[in-house]
Amino acid sequence: MLNANQHRVQRLGQRRGVFSRLDANILELDPIAMQKRVALNKSPIFMALPHPRIKDIVKWTLQHDHTLPDPYSPTEVKHISFIRGATDIDIMVDILSESKTIAIDMEFDNQYSYYGLTCYIKISTKNHDFVVDAIPLFNIIPERLSNIFLNENVLKIVFGTQDLLAFQRDFNLRLFPVVDFQNVYKMFNSLSQEPGLKEVVKDFLGTDITRLIIYIIDR
Repeated sequence: MLNANQHRVQRLGQRRGVFSRLDANILELDPIAMQKRVALNKSPIFMALPHPRIKDIVKWTLQHDHTLPDPYSPTEVKHISFIRGATDIDIMVDILSESKTIAIDMEFDNQYSYYGLTCYIKISTKNHDFVVDAIPLFNIIPERLSNIFLNENVLKIVFGTQDLLAFQRDFNLRLFPVVDFQNVYKMFNSLSQEPGLKEVVKDFLGTDITRLIIYIIDR
């Protein structure tokens, strides 16, 4: 029988096994990313810089095209691309620029820093899923993604404000226009606390998010 501490070590090992890429030698990581990690550890506060489209934010309204029902099924097979180089990013941006709406999520790693730093950026359209390996691309992400993130013809959907703050902190990037679906769901359902993604998926799709993920993988 394993005691509590042994169970904890075992779980930690399993988690690191999933993200073994993050256990690489520190010298293999992008120098710019490493400098950012050091700077984060030394920063007592993170300054909020002005949004470059602040005047447009005040005037922006949700367009009719963004509210039209979409016959697309979330279990439909999509194109999944792993973005690991500059050419990959350029191809991805071209595809994203043709979309009316994209969804954005991020994952963080604190293997070499107290504060978690962006390690993966996930961006989805109706037909494509992109997984951006941010560690080797850290120094080119701001330039390559700034245009699409500020493109007023592409609505950005996020779930929670953590990703917005991370983009600002790690890459000095802003999003416009952007809708926080977590906040929208909370407001329209008069909730006192922020809902979890599992709760929202259950409400809209009538299924557990774990079963949905397994179904998609099995396809």
